[in-house]
Amino acid sequence: MSAAARVGAFALALAAVFAAAALAGGVVGPFERTVAAAHEDEMADEEHAAAAPAGLAVAQDGLRLVAERTTFDAGEEGVLAFAIEAEDRPLDEFDVTHEREMHLIVVRRDLGAFLHLHPERRADGRWAVTLRLPDPGTWRAFADFSTGGAKRTLGVDLHVFGGTPPARPEPAAERWAVVDGHRVVLHPERRRAGEETALRFTVMRDGRAIGVEEYLGARGHLVVLREGDLAYLHTHAEEDELEFETTFPDAGRYRAFLQFQVDGVVRTAEFAVEVGP
Repeated sequence: MSAAARVGAFALALAAVFAAAALAGGVVGPFERTVAAAHEDEMADEEHAAAAPAGLAVAQDGLRLVAERTTFDAGEEGVLAFAIEAEDRPLDEFDVTHEREMHLIVVRRDLGAFLHLHPERRADGRWAVTLRLPDPGTWRAFADFSTGGAKRTLGVDLHVFGGTPPARPEPAAERWAVVDGHRVVLHPERRRAGEETALRFTVMRDGRAIGVEEYLGARGHLVVLREGDLAYLHTHAEEDELEFETTFPDAGRYRAFLQFQVDGVVRTAEFAVEVGP
């Protein structure tokens, strides 16, 4: 074979090698991209699960809220007793959060009434609290607690019978509310779903801003419920200001219940909060 022929044959072989490499790359590349995309989707699903709103279920992560009764008579005192069960046994390990092992939030489903209670734990490991639900209809109870350093919120519906159904509540204030002579102002901020948001409040009396006292280990407590399904958020103001950091899971309309203490009296101010996409 002449030198020119040998050079030509080498060039053809080299071209074949590059073509095979390109073909392999075309096969491996999409596969690698598919694996990467699947991993990203899995991570996104995990992040979504971690950010899922609380209080929508009676059971989560192996824990279940089991109530001894869920029906009450309107206006009559009754005992709500319940257990947080793990493997069909009452859980006995609870963390103290804001001076209590258990916080119980009870609201009327139309958000026309709000209670923040602290049940006592009985010898059998179950929790009990006496409550009086004045209005017939459906209420929602949220057991808000922490165990092993992990915060949990489980919810159950309560059914109240008898009496006159309440009128539909007036729309909540969007910027300010008056409670027992105290004007509470919600400062305007941009609020978008999935972004950390600051909700800032100022309490005023006689036209001047006043300080608030510590209540249950915090400057204030804020419970936020999504209108409709009552997805639950609970956050606290740890510093001297009434400022709360939270993340709204979705766009929509929420109801915020701010609890603050002045002169030894705890008051609740209610606000409507709009969250954009």
